[in-house]
Amino acid sequence: MRAKSRKTSRCSSNPKSVPDIQFFAMRGSSKPQITEQGVPQEINLPKRQNSSDTRRTEVHALPAVAVFARTATPGRTKTRLIPALGPEGAAEFHRALVSDSLRKVAKLKGKMTRTLFIGDGAMPLSLVPSCFGCRKQSGRNLGARLGNAFDFLLRQHSRALVIGTDSPAITPWTLRVALDELRSVDAVLGPCPDGGYYLIGLRRFARGIFGKVRLGSKFAFEDTLGSLLAHGFSCSVLEPCPDIDRPEDLRKLREELLKRPSARRLMPRTWQFLSSRNVPNAKTTEQAKPVACPGP
Repeated sequence: MRAKSRKTSRCSSNPKSVPDIQFFAMRGSSKPQITEQGVPQEINLPKRQNSSDTRRTEVHALPAVAVFARTATPGRTKTRLIPALGPEGAAEFHRALVSDSLRKVAKLKGKMTRTLFIGDGAMPLSLVPSCFGCRKQSGRNLGARLGNAFDFLLRQHSRALVIGTDSPAITPWTLRVALDELRSVDAVLGPCPDGGYYLIGLRRFARGIFGKVRLGSKFAFEDTLGSLLAHGFSCSVLEPCPDIDRPEDLRKLREELLKRPSARRLMPRTWQFLSSRNVPNAKTTEQAKPVACPGP
């Protein structure tokens, strides 16, 4: 069986520059040094770490994978899908996306910490696997919330990955590739065809990375990549993966799942939702009367 080949591209703000590598000799030796007087010379041995220091070192060596999610509030969640699904249906679809995203991260093999960053309200405990820790997102906008999340994660871990919940076709293999890329580059991005991105990973953080990024727009990926390079980050770009924001996206996803059983296994809750109802086609949705709803 042939292994999958990675399809990534790497970017650098200065591809010709190579960081200096310094080697340090360890002090002391396994045997004492004897002076001319025959008196053993004192050896400076490294101090033994206590258990708490060892624990912190072990945790920092582990990667962190986080999911950014909003609570499913009818009328405020997935508002662009309300003309096709109604307020309750759009909220139910969002819950399915969140459930499938958490399930993928929970099933990733290897040691890591998993965190759910909740945007607003409370997340039902039945939806969150026990391996996840939960934290509230903090910040006045999405850029500030992402920055605060990475600042928190990278204080404790060597590399951190954050995904959203709008791209159900993302695979566990893609997440693993992203984590592996962070061993050799500073950042990794997974773009969406509409100009956004479904994944971002960092192994170091700098304030201001998301300051001028137009998140939530068709310029999000372009702005973020430009900002990373401007801050001196090397970056790996993964294969594109679509997000589901519009009725047309919903229809295409349902057609894809009808054809591919393997894709259904990738997003069981999403497939359960879509298979239980008729999704109107694009023309029907465009002619439907818009539904007024509060919030973004």
